[in-house]
Amino acid sequence: MTTNQQFLPAIDKLTGRDNYVTWQFAVRAYLEHEGLWDCVTGSATDAKNLVKAKSKLILLIHPTNYVHIKKCTSAKEIWDTLQAFFSDSGLTRRVCLIRTLTTTKLIDCANVEEYVQVIMNAAHKLQAINCDVADEWIGTFMLAGLPEYYHPMIMAIENSGMSITGDAIKTKLLQDVKSETSIIEVSAASDQIKQLSVTDSITSGKDKTPMCLVNELARFNKIQHQYRLTGEQGPAHKKRFTVTLKLGDEEYSSDGTSIKKAQHLAAADAITKTQYKHPPAKSNRKN
Repeated sequence: MTTNQQFLPAIDKLTGRDNYVTWQFAVRAYLEHEGLWDCVTGSATDAKNLVKAKSKLILLIHPTNYVHIKKCTSAKEIWDTLQAFFSDSGLTRRVCLIRTLTTTKLIDCANVEEYVQVIMNAAHKLQAINCDVADEWIGTFMLAGLPEYYHPMIMAIENSGMSITGDAIKTKLLQDVKSETSIIEVSAASDQIKQLSVTDSITSGKDKTPMCLVNELARFNKIQHQYRLTGEQGPAHKKRFTVTLKLGDEEYSSDGTSIKKAQHLAAADAITKTQYKHPPAKSNRKN
């Protein structure tokens, strides 16, 4: 490792208001670790440390922001200047962050990871400007932005007596993503999911999950579909869940070791057995 790599920590440089809160938190922790935080609070007297703290701060700021601190003569002055410039705690800022917190939807994000990050970042930024949001509300907002097919999971959380917090729901959703990946792999090996091969002649989306195929089939036939958690059995460490998919006038039930697996299995069963018409295949025309 080079001397330069050892000199500074792996902290993203301050680029602007978007990463100021996380930058401020990380840099404070770094300066505290280095024994230099008192240079920022103004209580330090050691000349060598004062110079060192100022230098480290400058090197952790993106060059585009040097214009704001060129005239600063100390670490404290740099810190206070950046805080005044980037820490917007006005009404407009609070309204914008609260709107993000309450209106963000999973369907508007690229994936679950981005969805969770957007909500958690908004909550942290509100806390940074002394506008605290109860942890229970953060978790509740995270659940409120989920699409309908997450309803069985929400019901399971409610019935389990689990504490609703931002971190708890974040962990649950991210675990669900990992489970979904393994579910698709495991399901592909099961007899029931193997039957999905017949849909290759119906849809060109070979990589689509059974739940995605059900969504497309429901839209094509202009019918409603809903997943319901209809049963739980077994001890807490080895539960099995039963999910019923109502697809128009049809119903399909399957059970699995997680709600998501049961949903995928019910969807797979519906795709292979439904009497509703499948969407026409999308032809891949070659010039």
